[in-house]
Amino acid sequence: MLNSLLGLAKQKNIRSFAEYGEDLEQKYNCTKLGEGGYGEVFETKSKDPDSATDIERDQGVVLKIVPFSPEEEHSLDYDTAQLPAVIREAQLSLQLDSLHGFVRCRGISVVSGKYPDILLDAFHTFRDEHPEDTENDDPDGFPEDQTFVIIEMNHAGRSIAKIKTPSAFQAFDIFWQTVIILANAEEKLEFEHRDLHIGNICFKPQVRDGPTDLDVERITDPGNDPEVALGLSNLQVTIIDYTLARAKIGEEVLFDPIADWEEDRLNTGPEIDLLQFATYRKVRDWAKEVQAEVLANVEGTEVDKYARFLPKTNVVWLSYLVRALLLRRGLAKSTTLGNDSQSAAGRLQSLLWSGLEAVAEIVGKAFPLIPESAAGLLETALSSGWLTTADVEAFRARMEEL
Repeated sequence: MLNSLLGLAKQKNIRSFAEYGEDLEQKYNCTKLGEGGYGEVFETKSKDPDSATDIERDQGVVLKIVPFSPEEEHSLDYDTAQLPAVIREAQLSLQLDSLHGFVRCRGISVVSGKYPDILLDAFHTFRDEHPEDTENDDPDGFPEDQTFVIIEMNHAGRSIAKIKTPSAFQAFDIFWQTVIILANAEEKLEFEHRDLHIGNICFKPQVRDGPTDLDVERITDPGNDPEVALGLSNLQVTIIDYTLARAKIGEEVLFDPIADWEEDRLNTGPEIDLLQFATYRKVRDWAKEVQAEVLANVEGTEVDKYARFLPKTNVVWLSYLVRALLLRRGLAKSTTLGNDSQSAAGRLQSLLWSGLEAVAEIVGKAFPLIPESAAGLLETALSSGWLTTADVEAFRARMEEL
């Protein structure tokens, strides 16, 4: 299986991590952005802006570094990812690269050896400055022959969790952009994300250094709403992290068996965390229900319940997302407004929030009553007037330009 990963990385052999680190240090400064299961996420910025590519100059490049065992069986000596999971994430990263709304993948590398100093220094700085966000062990403790996969990506921006009180314009854009992105991926790859919490949806301005919310002074006519509401905040949404995702690539179905979901975890804590873990359980229970129906009708089926295409799971996560946005709702940023601007902006924000509340009611119903997929929810939105055809067409046109 290791050869499969090397093939994705376009390598014949595992590369020295020390060499990789030396190349990194010659060209880039490095900062740790965060961490996920097993791995570290770093941002690199070119030391010489004059020689940097447009992407390096505008956004920087992100490295997701995940330790794994090169053997197919998972090692219990230290906490690393399993090789099949690493291969699956690499495949999905490369495949989703071509779909709008997913983070662009710049390449895969497979390396072995001690963590380079440039990355260790970034890890230690982050740990000192953000101890509350540091859960992973010091990577300096890995064995000298530890193997890692490095997924190199464009910078997707910041997690929407950083928007503590989204305005109606921000919430509207975040939610409906996510719906359209998922609907497209469902059609192209039978895609389900299965872990779409607010940490896995990122945002940045559509234009470098541009605004990330509407200046409500632009809304001046109390009697007329904008023809296109989607995009007013200037936010661009990107979906990241495919660790638990399911997709069909050719005839191959990629999925995570998700053994951890068999346990009911986290029954106390902040409401947003409870909502997230309740969503995992809903997805699990729906997969089990579908499995039971299939087994009742087809003798001897051996398809794993998580291998099946269950696009309702995207709707379950969209239910989580809209509720998370409503829990955190705020007001649009503004300067001192005239009466017309205040009235027009306030009325439009109220209308957008009302639409999201109606969505929350629809997607929060019992499983048999919710839309079958993100694409189905998009159809419901258009027929219900929560979104217009002009909104969808304008968004897709913007995505084509990126």
